[in-house]
This record gives sequence, C-alpha cells and structure tokens, in this order.
Amino acid sequence: MRAVADWYSTAGFLAKLGKTALPLVASDAVLQGCRYGLVAYLGILSLSLLGSYLFGSAIGALAAVAIDFGINQHWLRLDSVAGGLTRQAFTRVLAVKLVLSLILVAGFVLLMEGGFWSRPFPAMVVTGLIMANLHALVETCESVGFLFRRHHLVALVRVVLGLMMYAMPAAAALFMGRPSGEVMIQPLLSAGLLAGLLILSGYVWKTSRMLVDGPESEQGYLRTWRASRWLGLNQLAIVVDVRAPLVLLGLLLGETAVGLYGFVQRTTAVVELAWASISKLLLKSYAEDASLKGGRVVQQHVRRASWVTGTAMIVGIAGVWIGVHYIERLDRWSEDVRTGLALLRWAAVAIGLSSLKRPLVLGLIALHHEREVCTVNVLSAAAGLTFIPFLIWSLSIWGPLVAAVGCETGAIVLLAIYFRAALRRLEAETDHVRNSRWVSGEPARYDRSI
Repeated sequence: MRAVADWYSTAGFLAKLGKTALPLVASDAVLQGCRYGLVAYLGILSLSLLGSYLFGSAIGALAAVAIDFGINQHWLRLDSVAGGLTRQAFTRVLAVKLVLSLILVAGFVLLMEGGFWSRPFPAMVVTGLIMANLHALVETCESVGFLFRRHHLVALVRVVLGLMMYAMPAAAALFMGRPSGEVMIQPLLSAGLLAGLLILSGYVWKTSRMLVDGPESEQGYLRTWRASRWLGLNQLAIVVDVRAPLVLLGLLLGETAVGLYGFVQRTTAVVELAWASISKLLLKSYAEDASLKGGRVVQQHVRRASWVTGTAMIVGIAGVWIGVHYIERLDRWSEDVRTGLALLRWAAVAIGLSSLKRPLVLGLIALHHEREVCTVNVLSAAAGLTFIPFLIWSLSIWGPLVAAVGCETGAIVLLAIYFRAALRRLEAETDHVRNSRWVSGEPARYDRSI
C-alpha cells in the first residue's frame, strides 16, 4: 500500500512540475536525438570513425568536468535574489573556463599535429573534443537559466544547438550520399561547430542580462571553485565512471571497439533524457524543502522517487531483454551487431542501476551531504579505473560493462547507508535543539538552520 501511495504522491509532485518539466524533457529529447543521429551516421560509415569521435568526446568531457568542477551544480542551490549569483562572478568564471578550454584544445591539437600521439582519424578526435567543451560552456549558461527559472530559454537553446551542431551536418552528409557525404562530413561538422560558437555567444549575452552587478570584491573562479569542490570531485568521478572505459578501450583495443561500445552506451543513455532535466528541477525543489520544512520531507521525496524509478527501470529492462531476444532470432546480423545486441542487454541493467542512485544522490546533496556522495562516486571511479584494464584484458569489450554493473550495485548500497545516517544525524540535531529550548523556556518551533 505504501508503494502505491508513494507512486501517486510522486505522480502528483511531478504533475505540479509538468509545465516546467515537459518542455525541458522534450528539448533534451531533441538534443540527444540529434546527437544520437550523428553517432548513428558515423557508425554506419565506419565504427573506427565513430570510435575516433567518441574517443575525443570522452577526453573532452573529462577535461570539461575538471574545469567546471561542480560550479554549475553549486549555482543551482543558490538563491536567485538574496545572496545569489552576480554578473561579475558569472563573467569571471566563464572567462576562466573559456581560457582553460582553449588551452586544452590547443595543446591537444599540437600533440596530434606534432606526431606525438597519432590516431586513425585525428580531425574527428579533435572535433569530439571541441564539441564536449562547447557543451560544458553552454551548460554554464544553462545553470543560470535554471537558477532564474528561465526554462523556456533553456529548452529553446537546446533545440537550436542540437539541430545546428548535430542534425544539420549529419542530414547534409546523408543527403549527399556516398562517397561525397563521407568526404564532406568533417567540413560539415566544422560548420556545425561554428554555428555552436555563435549560439554560445548569444546565450552568454542573454544570460548576463539576467544577472545584476555586485560589489567589486565579488567572488571569482577560485572562490567559487572552493565552494563547490565536493560537488566538483563528485561530478569528476561520475564522468570518469562513464567516459574512462571509452578511453581505455581506445588505448587497449582501438577505435573500432570504442565505436561499438560507445554506440551501445549512447543507445541506453536515452534514459538520461528525462533525468538530465528532472534531476535539476528535483534538486532545486529538494533543497528548498530541506531549508523550509526539514529533512523528513526530503526523505519522503526520495522514497517516493525511488519507488517510481525502480518500477520504471524494471519495466524498461524487461522490455529491452524481450526485444533483443526477438531481434536476435533473425539470422541476418553480422558478428558486430550480435555483439552489440548482447551488450545492450546488460547495458540496460547498468543504466537502470545508475538511475536508482539518482534519488539518493539528490537527497544527500539537498541536505548538504555532498561529501558522502563524492566518497561513493570516487570509490566507484577508482574501482573502475583499477579493474577495467584487467577486465578488458580477460573479457575484451565486455570488461567495462561487467565493471559498471558491479560498481553501480555497490554504489547504491553505500548511498542508502549514507542517506539513513544523514537522516539519523538530522533527527538527533533536531531533538537536541528542541530539548534545549524546552529547558530554556523558549517556545518550541522549527529551526530552519537545521
């Protein structure tokens, strides 16, 4: 009965967010759909070509999250009015991010051009690297849009960016056909990158107009970095968990393995379409409830979200396994396709376990227990980096997937333990304050500082 009640309560909660969540989820679907379309087209041309693009994208994503280091997520917890973000802080942080990104790309290009690190498709590696960094800069503006609840602007930029950077180059190359499309895909992607830079420039201008001027002593990149360091380490561990297997596969097995594994990984990432936007909305809502109503309300939200997520994941995983079973019965697939379908089964399990972590992670961050979240993700990333090379050596392309299922299972257990401990600590602090007020004769009331 509790599960049914939790389901309906969460459905009601999401219904209240409906007008906000729907355009964000839809825009994410368009953006990710465009990215997936490009990935599919590159995979049709050559798994090695796709692997080069995903290899560069993985390295770019790792560098981008190190540059951001949790600042975007930290801004989501700020007050948009009192003590919030100012134009000076935003400008300084964005300028440092841009400079670091340019240094990264320039250094990488010099290594490739100098022959210090040769890859089969060097231009495609650099393209993936730049696209990943460009997205990180766009998300800096996006976090401000969430802070000021400019959700329609966020959704619009996502759609335009997806169409211009991914869909248009792939569609133009597909329209040209072979071999013209294969020859022109790189120049078309370069044109898409130029369009992305123009979109980013307009987004930065629009975002800066939302903010107000603050005192000259307002915090810059370093102070913001220190304030968000635990969130940053947490995000870095998450990206290492997701992207490091692609880099290791590229170094150990080559770009073709990266292309096959990355294609499967991007296919299961469809689950992230909803989470990418809803998690930001839920984090904002959980943080406000924790401040105004206390940790018990957050516990209820997390429990309900866990029931809903678990049910949805079981249904989704069962659907994937049944669908793959029927597809495999057709005797016309190549060996690569059969391997990809087999990987897809367990990739669905891995993404399901990853989704089950989300409610616990959001609850802990809303209660300002990001250290615990960081600890779990760092342990998971460290375990992956330690065992994945050995698993690749013994299980080939299956190694990263086996590591992912094991690490995600362990992470869920640890997060549940940390969340219960955080609630017990919160209850103890609340009881202590109430007892102190009773002894001092003060009227009992809820203290928002707890």
